Amino acid sequence: MFRIGESVVVHSPPDDVFAFVSDLRNFPLWRANLAASTVVSDGFTGVGATCEEEIRVGPRTIPGRCRITSFTPGRTFSFRALSPGLRYDGLVDVVPEGDGCRFTLTGDITVTGPLRLLQPVLRRRLQDGLRAEVAAIRAHVERG
Repeated sequence: MFRIGESVVVHSPPDDVFAFVSDLRNFPLWRANLAASTVVSDGFTGVGATCEEEIRVGPRTIPGRCRITSFTPGRTFSFRALSPGLRYDGLVDVVPEGDGCRFTLTGDITVTGPLRLLQPVLRRRLQDGLRAEVAAIRAHVERG
């Protein structure tokens, strides 16, 4: 297992940032390597909300599933994203700071099976993807 993480100050109200990032329908707007996502839960946002995903891996896609595992409205939520050979336990945290908020995204990654051989490469690619995700979130909510 390894951990990745990224944090940035966003110049938008914390509630706006949290509303954007916690809405599963917005995942395709900010999640790196996400080719497609379909919300399969009943349209709520909270523990148990789930989406089916297609994740880009090189020139192909693999199926995945993402489920919200904890949820504190306006502040934090965690999720578990599963795809063959990979489990991503993510945590989103939004804390008021200055005229906006500090947005932090961390992930604990577990790699299994043949993908374990690629773990050093995956670690770098996932960290790069996390940087892109944080930048995308910031861009979407600051132009609001």
